[in-house]
Amino acid sequence: MVHNVLLAALLTAAVVAAAIPPPLSSFLATSSSNPVSPEFLSNLHPDILQAMEKFATDHVGSLSPGFRPHPPNSPPPLPSFYTVAHKKFKNEAMDITNKHITVFYPVDYGEEVPAFRFLAYAHGFEGGGIQTAPGEVLQPFAKHSTLCRTNLSLLTHLCSWVVYWEMCMKIASFGYVVSLHHSCDVGCTRDDGELGFDDYYKEQLKSIEWGEMMFRSGNAAFKNLDWDSGVGVVGHSMGGQATLFSSAYNATSHNIKAAVYQHAWTEDFPVPKVPFLSMTSVFDDEADATTMGKAIYDIEGTDALTKGLVSTADYGHHESDILGINPLMAQFTVAWMKVLMEGVTQETHEHTPADGVDWEAMIFGAGETSVCGGGDGAVDEQMCVISDTR
Repeated sequence: MVHNVLLAALLTAAVVAAAIPPPLSSFLATSSSNPVSPEFLSNLHPDILQAMEKFATDHVGSLSPGFRPHPPNSPPPLPSFYTVAHKKFKNEAMDITNKHITVFYPVDYGEEVPAFRFLAYAHGFEGGGIQTAPGEVLQPFAKHSTLCRTNLSLLTHLCSWVVYWEMCMKIASFGYVVSLHHSCDVGCTRDDGELGFDDYYKEQLKSIEWGEMMFRSGNAAFKNLDWDSGVGVVGHSMGGQATLFSSAYNATSHNIKAAVYQHAWTEDFPVPKVPFLSMTSVFDDEADATTMGKAIYDIEGTDALTKGLVSTADYGHHESDILGINPLMAQFTVAWMKVLMEGVTQETHEHTPADGVDWEAMIFGAGETSVCGGGDGAVDEQMCVISDTR
């Protein structure tokens, strides 16, 4: 009930500021046991949502950990290359908590059929989410998603899913088939009947095994994959830890070629076997930039690998603000995969469409479009380093 009281106060204040009659009867009908529904939120007048956004930013000051105001001088992101479709599948091999996987894949690529690569994305805590596309339920209010970004924990579960959905959509739009499993939302089933994340990385590995099966069977969402050249792994928070484990324990067995750890939460530091990028942030108060993000970069035994550490100066744990995900995190995740998984350089660039993007300079360059030179927005200069051992 206390959460609804807070939300009611925010809503009322915003309505007063916007001078619009509130649909409070719908809101007050909810309770702590029956949280605010997406349908209710989607029916809020846009001006109310905008007013709530302004009120929360100006007065409440309670953007949840991981969500911060949009940086004023953030560089514009690259435009997407492809339209992205998505489809939900069931994989019986997944943990009993949820056996579904959503796959995001490019469409509308013209007559010349490109060869895409496969990325297995691992969500963080409470990121398995609802089983409906945000485009079908959540997008009407996600565009003004103050409710997701403020410190109202009754919506945390709903909003974590929105964040990962947005991330996978953006990554896929640059020419990847991306899997996002729904299992282990708050932990995987253990032998003792409890939930935990000890073996969570195995869900990512199962996604790769299943992806190969779907490719070999000729499924339409997988038909344009270049599977035999290898796959990439990406994950956020607990999914970042899973990705670290996958790239340390099973890189060879699952043909993993590169990894990106987005704000990985981990207290264990196995040695990765593939080129990796550790992404973190100054304001990450969940997966600490130094004891987790930098500690991954500093893992003993990785000096022979091409590796990177990037700590943004503006964002928190989710690199998300009131308006949505930080598209630059998706963009530089893609850049890492283009260069370190696909081997794309400015000299060997053969991507379709001919995008003209110097992916190599985005990672290894010193210009203003490079990850440490301003292309990813403001960074902690002491915590942005790329080691190139190619």
